[in-house]
Amino acid sequence: MNATPPDSSEDKREYFRLTVNLPMAYQLEGETVSSTPTSMSLNLSGGGVGFVAQRKFNLDDLLLLKILLPSQPPIFARAKVVRTAQLEKNTTSHSIGAQFTDLDDKGKEQILKYLINTQLERRRERYAT
Repeated sequence: MNATPPDSSEDKREYFRLTVNLPMAYQLEGETVSSTPTSMSLNLSGGGVGFVAQRKFNLDDLLLLKILLPSQPPIFARAKVVRTAQLEKNTTSHSIGAQFTDLDDKGKEQILKYLINTQLERRRERYAT
């Protein structure tokens, strides 16, 4: 399932967000089995990430994330679950909102540069007719 995480126009976030398709792996902190990055729709910013998980997480769970940006080394981050909602009844899909709690400055800079460049590219494509 490649659903887009919900986005609220009412929130007052420090960073702008952009929905992008990128490989990401996530796991609950303390789990010994790590997941392989798979391409998914991410609502990404310098402050956190929204995504659809095929499992349930609880508020305040700490996640270990591995985000793969094109032509960049992997970004490793820790994030706290700040929003979770089951997408449909009788499904394992959950919309997750996670705030970065441990992301180094280099990783944050990589994310912000990627988002700015992606936004510029999308605008060029839109107006290049």
